[in-house]
Amino acid sequence: MTTLSGHDLHRELGDWRERVEAIAPTLRAHSQESVELRTLAPASVAALDEIEAWKLCGPREVGGLDAHPRTQLEAFVDLARADVSAGWCTMVQAMVSGIAGAHLPDGAAFDAAFGSSYPRWSGTANPEGTAQSVEGGYLLNGRWSYASGIRHCGWVLGGVRLLDGAGEPQLGANGRQLEAAMAIPTELVEIEDSWWVSGLQGTGSPHYNARDLFLPSYHRMPFGGPEPVRGGPWFGVPMTTFLVVGVAASCIGLAEHALELFREYAGRTRFSTGQALGMRTTIRHDYSDVAHGVAAARVYAADVLTRAAEQRQRGESIARADEARIRAMGSWVGDRCLEAVRMAWRAIGASANFADHPMDQLHRDMLAASNHVIVSDINYEIDGARRLASDQEALA
Repeated sequence: MTTLSGHDLHRELGDWRERVEAIAPTLRAHSQESVELRTLAPASVAALDEIEAWKLCGPREVGGLDAHPRTQLEAFVDLARADVSAGWCTMVQAMVSGIAGAHLPDGAAFDAAFGSSYPRWSGTANPEGTAQSVEGGYLLNGRWSYASGIRHCGWVLGGVRLLDGAGEPQLGANGRQLEAAMAIPTELVEIEDSWWVSGLQGTGSPHYNARDLFLPSYHRMPFGGPEPVRGGPWFGVPMTTFLVVGVAASCIGLAEHALELFREYAGRTRFSTGQALGMRTTIRHDYSDVAHGVAAARVYAADVLTRAAEQRQRGESIARADEARIRAMGSWVGDRCLEAVRMAWRAIGASANFADHPMDQLHRDMLAASNHVIVSDINYEIDGARRLASDQEALA
């Protein structure tokens, strides 16, 4: 993240607003196609290529744009409001590419990935595989889940537990199993046809696996963290802080879309009441309530991320208490957005139960998004423990 003045940030925000507005009609037009294909439609991928969306979160040293976290948030919100599948895939590809660009060590893997053109990456941080030390590198085995957009990506990250030459767990100084991420050309993994889900179908997030795959040692990297090889201050934040930007933004964009869609149905009459939806007092009350909640979520997320960015620009690290607060912000944002989409879906009534109803699709998308670990309830527990801890416990 390059240090930006208020004027420069305003200009960057405006630039990305224009970029997204230029392709929003294409994303909306192919939204249902993505759902039916269970992966992002080719026309949507091409449109995102056109505005260099995948570069949004990458270090400038590798061809990324290193946008301010506030800009990332607003761009992902606007993309998800146009089409949540496109917004979600852009979030994953831009952020995983950014993590790889900042943390993949110099070597043949880095040169192959970033040497010619800016790559698209997918992958998961969950250590669902193992990497056993062998001569010259690692023997990789694993089955990973939720590789959003993998079918249009050239590289994928796989979280692993590290094993020694005898196949025993490698332990750190704290006695815990050591973990890492492995940078893998997508052509070397098997992509499974497992993405049969109720929501976010268009993101194409199936399992992928590797069996006894040898990778040289320069394919190993941390999945984010405080010591990036490249990039500005923002690349030194914890992995959860880096990723919460995109997941929270996707929830906000999805909720804003649902609220916009509900306005189109507000003039319709339900048989049970003989009254237009928008004329009912309870619906007016509930719509106002959740609309304010989503608006507040967008403002609060922007404020928290801007403060974190300023903290990094001053050379300060993101401490555990800071990380806990930022993670809980993501969960709070996700909850407000879930409330809004649920209200809109219920208020429309039984017609929204049909799978081809656009509000039913948004409702299922929101339920799927709200299950992401980055916006899960565990973040409240972590933040609450920090807020209620004694001074000594808080420093631990």
